[in-house]
Amino acid sequence: MLILSRKSGERIRIAEDVEIVVQSIQGSRVLIGIDAPRTTRVLRGELESDRPAASNLQIHSIDDDDCPHFLPHLPR
Repeated sequence: MLILSRKSGERIRIAEDVEIVVQSIQGSRVLIGIDAPRTTRVLRGELESDRPAASNLQIHSIDDDDCPHFLPHLPR
């Protein structure tokens, strides 16, 4: 896992088309913005295990085979 510290207004780029921006920091609460293509699924971690069956959702996502360029950039 890569751990970074960022100040308000600073950005993190993931691959070529995903950017995370720290919008504001208030105490222990951090407001972030995520700029990603509509085909990239963005899901909060606490919702991932609680989500209903895929047949009940209309989510646009890409398959793992479609994004191998992300994998070499992930820290081990």
